[in-house]
Amino acid sequence: MKILVVDVGGTHIKVLATGQKQPIKIESGPTMTPRIMVQRVLAATKDWKFEAVSIGYPGAVVHGKPMSEPHNLGAGWVGFNFKKAFGCPVRENGPAPGFPIWPVSRCRLMMLLFFQTPTVLWLAPML
Repeated sequence: MKILVVDVGGTHIKVLATGQKQPIKIESGPTMTPRIMVQRVLAATKDWKFEAVSIGYPGAVVHGKPMSEPHNLGAGWVGFNFKKAFGCPVRENGPAPGFPIWPVSRCRLMMLLFFQTPTVLWLAPML
């Protein structure tokens, strides 16, 4: 399974997918709504193939859904239907240390390696 990993930040959205070597950076900020984010991510990755999306969200996430609006981005994140917007399964995750440098999928368990000192291995069920 090919996974698109989206790390939502206050100044940039970082995007990487299984099989890609370089992440893409998309500028964000106080006017970045989830709809605009999805449009820009899909435009930037139009030539990439992926079957699911994992979103690193800069706020509280409960049961895979944002519970509060981020203070440094536009409104509309709570209750936004990312699955419908991306057109595939989506897993939303709260803040994690570092940026995912390599998504790997196996047996419906998604593993993201984060580059930080020390390196952290983070596991999350995908579907």
